[in-house]
Amino acid sequence: MHCFTRRDLLQSGLAVSASSLLRSPWGRARSLLARYPAAPSAQSSDAGPGREHLLFDFGWKFFQGHGSDPRRDLGFGMGQGDFAKSGSFDFATAKFDDSKWRNLNLPHDWAVELPFVWDEEQQSHGYKPLGRRYPETSIGWYRRTFDLRKEDDGRRIVVEFDGAFRSALVFLNGYFIGRNDNGYAPFRFDVSDFANYGGKNFLVVRMDASFGDGWFYEGAGLYRHVWLMKTDALHLGRWESYIRPAVQGGAAVLALGTMVQNQSPQAENCRVRWEILDAAGKVVATAESAPPTSSRS
Repeated sequence: MHCFTRRDLLQSGLAVSASSLLRSPWGRARSLLARYPAAPSAQSSDAGPGREHLLFDFGWKFFQGHGSDPRRDLGFGMGQGDFAKSGSFDFATAKFDDSKWRNLNLPHDWAVELPFVWDEEQQSHGYKPLGRRYPETSIGWYRRTFDLRKEDDGRRIVVEFDGAFRSALVFLNGYFIGRNDNGYAPFRFDVSDFANYGGKNFLVVRMDASFGDGWFYEGAGLYRHVWLMKTDALHLGRWESYIRPAVQGGAAVLALGTMVQNQSPQAENCRVRWEILDAAGKVVATAESAPPTSSRS
């Protein structure tokens, strides 16, 4: 029996008739994760118990900061002690007053709201006042308050950004979580260790659009969806499953694989089970992961 301590790749081969696949061009596959011994309460899938994928677009507040004057930028960078003490970012705590901030929902692009400027340097960026020469319109702050159930304690809590332009600094409950400087690629942060379970949480994102990636119009802000992901400590990897098909005579062979992650302090025994569904949602084939040869990851 395999002992999963961190993450392991489980694979299987599955053969189904080619005719059944051809009759179901819009069929799909799903992976289920279960501990040993199998128990209904232990099963997990993207849409089932063990994983919640929540749209986080609603209930945000927005503030226009400043790229060169910290007094107009929530005091951020006033001295050089901002990161000296963990948990000291008051703008991401209950004590901060955001009552004068603008209410909005995501996705949001503050650049499209700005007036046009007669500046040929900005011709390739839509004549919008963004960049180091426009510090008063190149910084934006986003803040969201949300609750977590006490029952979520022990689960992994992840905030996912589908895209944000451009340099993002993320804070939660007074703590600096991380940064991302790519304006197009999605990114995510695990905030489990900083979350307040059974109470309110304060998420803040500072966006800096002073620099661009070189395209014509790039905008500014949280211009794509944001998600809150909750998973059990033992769960399937977010983007780490694959299906590789091959037709051999009258049968289609599917090579299936997925990454299992265990972020709990104790080792777990589990298996992965795949189900192939046709267009009507009917299960037409199943497979289970083969017993791994190694005992630890």
